Amino acid sequence: MFVVVPSLSNRFSYGPLFIRVGLIFGLLFVVFVLNCREEFSLNNYVLLVASAAALVLLGVVAIISVRSFESVAVGFSPLPPMLFGIFVIYGFLRLPLGAATFIASSGSVLIVIFSPNEFGGIGQLRSLLYLIAGNFLGMRLLRSIETRERELFHQRRRAETAQAQLDLRARAAEEADREKTRLLAAVSHDLRQPMTAAQSHMTILQGRLLNHDFEMAERHLRSVVDSVNTLSTTLDHLLTAARYDSGTEPIRIESVELGPILVRIRETFAAEAETRRIELRVRDPLQRVVVTTDATAIWRVLMNLVSNAIKFTEATGKPGRGVLVRVTVSSGTCRIDVADTGVGIAREHLDAIWQPYFQISNSERNRHRGLGLGLFLVRRVIDRLPEHSLTLRSLYGRGSRFTVQLPGILLSEPRFLAPPVDSLSEDDLVQLSGASVVLLEDNMGARDAIRQLLEEWSVVVTCAGSFDELIPMLADLERSVDCIVSDYRLPGDLNGGQCVVELRRLLEADVPAVIVTGESDINVIRPTLPRDTVLMQKPFDAIALAVPLVQAARRARLTESST
Repeated sequence: MFVVVPSLSNRFSYGPLFIRVGLIFGLLFVVFVLNCREEFSLNNYVLLVASAAALVLLGVVAIISVRSFESVAVGFSPLPPMLFGIFVIYGFLRLPLGAATFIASSGSVLIVIFSPNEFGGIGQLRSLLYLIAGNFLGMRLLRSIETRERELFHQRRRAETAQAQLDLRARAAEEADREKTRLLAAVSHDLRQPMTAAQSHMTILQGRLLNHDFEMAERHLRSVVDSVNTLSTTLDHLLTAARYDSGTEPIRIESVELGPILVRIRETFAAEAETRRIELRVRDPLQRVVVTTDATAIWRVLMNLVSNAIKFTEATGKPGRGVLVRVTVSSGTCRIDVADTGVGIAREHLDAIWQPYFQISNSERNRHRGLGLGLFLVRRVIDRLPEHSLTLRSLYGRGSRFTVQLPGILLSEPRFLAPPVDSLSEDDLVQLSGASVVLLEDNMGARDAIRQLLEEWSVVVTCAGSFDELIPMLADLERSVDCIVSDYRLPGDLNGGQCVVELRRLLEADVPAVIVTGESDINVIRPTLPRDTVLMQKPFDAIALAVPLVQAARRARLTESST
């Protein structure tokens, strides 16, 4: 248009025409770059467009400054193209406010300087006012556009972020669903296998007892116990891992002496290592090592790592073949290495071993080779403990080394070698003879099993399936109650803790109590229990139940002797 319109007049000069042609080629070049060099244009948009706008305005100034322009300028004014340029710069080029203001205002000043006749005199004052108003309104317009576009940009970024998070959560949910399906299938298999074995052995055991074949009955009884232990181990691993996953497993970070834990590791696995004819060496510094950790959690980690190391190390008769547990302390960090000379782990399996139920070369699911939950639990535990890390180095065919790092220091005192005591002797169990226990359990099978266990310890048991059923029995008790054992979930309006409170009120004594529950989140239950109450999670070991009962029996005897 800039070329054609002047050519319609009989009066035009070649100077302004050449300038217009040059401007057209310059603008075409910018259009080419914007359309064909997308990445460059995005990175240099402001420079490209600002340069093009400045070029056009300088071209207009150049045209009106050409001496030959005056001969053809009758009826032609630079003000309309200047106002049109200001409108385009502020409204359409999407330049930053500072850049657009500088270009438009500079162009306006140059137009006023090089075309004084257009803005001289009172009659032309309105042209100058149009130019000033155009710049002012253009700045307000661009500020409004920038504000809206910035808000739209942030809204789009928020929407994109939300969509990305939604997609991520959807993929995580899909993966969790697939993982749950795979886990349920594996759990079903590993629970059904020992259950089936236990049922078969119990059927044979019943026949052997009827035929008085006690030798074979004892053999099948051991098989039943083995199957039940497998079930208990599987459930314990699953429940523990679930509590760590959900964040309900209590974490108690404290200063823990590592020596007793290492002694316990050595004593726990020494017999198994000897049976498999491999060396088990536990090396720790001669000084005491104190670490900042959760004692129960670090025991679970080391127990699983050492158990796996022994399990996958074959005896060869060569010295140095076996499992080494080594502790070093440096710069406030304790490093525990569990190294073995076993089969090692292939590179393609280094990530998969942390998944539940993943086992290398155990497609037949031989339970004697483990359940595939050990390292899964180890990873869950380490992830919950602050400032703890776990690394693995393994060479296939040569062995593996797991390294646990945690905060720790050396003390100058000699190390403590005495192992912790976690069991009761036969003399301790004798103290339960004649003790009076009230048992509340709504499940008939569980109630009969606990009752028979207590009677095996010569405990006098008063049992019922509900609180209302128990009330009439209290009147027939010939002696005071030494301990209350109750399930947490009971029929009626009262739970186990509330039943303990009511029983103590009726018995007019603060009787020690044991609450057993199958709930996975015991931290929710614990604060609601009355004082002097022990909380135990199902399934539990018989000795674990015996410990608070022995303490209650001792307390009752001390009370009786003092009165």
